[in-house]
Amino acid sequence: MTLAISTSSPLISVTVFSGCDVLYSQSELAQQNASGLVASWVSEAVTDFSSIEKIVVDIGPGGFTGLKVGVTMAQMFAFVHDIAVYSITAFDLIAADKHVAIPYKKGSYCIRIIGNNPTISNDLSSSQYCGYGIEGKAVIYPKLDYEIIERCSVRTELDRLVPLYVAEPSISIPKQPFAST
Repeated sequence: MTLAISTSSPLISVTVFSGCDVLYSQSELAQQNASGLVASWVSEAVTDFSSIEKIVVDIGPGGFTGLKVGVTMAQMFAFVHDIAVYSITAFDLIAADKHVAIPYKKGSYCIRIIGNNPTISNDLSSSQYCGYGIEGKAVIYPKLDYEIIERCSVRTELDRLVPLYVAEPSISIPKQPFAST
């Protein structure tokens, strides 16, 4: 079985697959409490971790705290239960074969154009993008879809499993250097 977790967007999701069959799936729009929802849903869905063969986690890009929650919980479950972990981007979970835009900071987006590395842009004048937070466009959040997960997820070593930050989080860079004593 496969346990899949997505916390990169306002839509928090947990799904358990057996082959291509969905055994359990919960999603909720939640700006807060991603860790509580994921923990609760995983405890409902997985009664015996020995049946889980792999864990797939959405590594973003997306909200800093949500990404940290999803990646950290996936690492914890994988480490404690000795389960292989796989990563997948929010871009692929939104639309693996399309150009995708995800809100970044006010007025700017993290975009992925097929065949290129993700970048930050404040120009979405082209109508070619899909995703969420795009004015005048249908909202498409990351979706834990079996076929996309099988096609796009990548086996990742636990110590290499990190959120996809297109730009470094500003929280990690001091505004002024600490004074030396």
